[in-house]
Amino acid sequence: MAASANIPLPPLPKIHSLKILRRIFTHRGLPQSGRLTNSFETSPDDPCPNNERLEHIGDSVLGLVVTLLLYEMYPHLRVGPSSKIRSMMVGNITLAEISRKYKLPSFMQFHSAHATTLRASVNTQGELYNFLIWAYNEPPVYVADIFESFVGGLYLDQGLGAVKVWLIPLFRPYAIEAYALVREQYVIPSDSPPAPPASHTTSKPSPFTPPSTPSSLTPGPNGIVNYLYQFNQHLTKLNREAMWTYSEEQVGDGDQNKLMPVWCAMVMVDGKLYGTGKGNTKKAARNAAAKQGLEKLEKSGSNS
Repeated sequence: MAASANIPLPPLPKIHSLKILRRIFTHRGLPQSGRLTNSFETSPDDPCPNNERLEHIGDSVLGLVVTLLLYEMYPHLRVGPSSKIRSMMVGNITLAEISRKYKLPSFMQFHSAHATTLRASVNTQGELYNFLIWAYNEPPVYVADIFESFVGGLYLDQGLGAVKVWLIPLFRPYAIEAYALVREQYVIPSDSPPAPPASHTTSKPSPFTPPSTPSSLTPGPNGIVNYLYQFNQHLTKLNREAMWTYSEEQVGDGDQNKLMPVWCAMVMVDGKLYGTGKGNTKKAARNAAAKQGLEKLEKSGSNS
């Protein structure tokens, strides 16, 4: 799924706190963002003013606002379809597209060693990476994280009300189209008209390009396959639940300023290990683990 370039965006809100603004655009791999001396928490005299926690907050706030929006627009929608619609609306491809439209990646700062890992073909100099190139070539998961960091920063700066004022008109067109796409998957009879949204029913360009089939594993614009979405789809069909655990480790040559954080994800299904994965972000690690889990689910399904 990719957002249409024809959909206008509401203005980007202004962050009043310069401290929060800097934190939004500081990657956790930047040396100045603090030393990771403890994998559980940082000490009061050794803070890590990067955007990792803002991304975590933004992910939750975004999910809340989109869930409330769907409840307002489609008050009779069941939880299952509503969850699928929300997943489409807040998926990495969609958030990365919005992030690029706002040109958020062009303000990022991060460690040059991290830049080399993400884009080995680009020669980085100093700590400020040339994001004019990176912003349009980096995998969606990283660009989407920046958008979530901005949402988290806006929430801390001005509260939930300001976030809703911005995000509700931004995501309303996505909700309308995602509703139509998910509705088709449920094969609703033609004599049952779709429920109109509660407001703003005027025709707008489609923000999504639907996949060829719901179960396809088609790479996105940057070659990244959303294995997590497919893994969750399989679990839903089988009426099974997954339990995720995460950890973080540091990799590098021993120099504290050159250590890079790497996330590790592990997924259990019915008490059995189904997959493990590593990545520069929690989402990337989870997607890698979901790939293994998906393969195991499909293998067990073919043997049954």
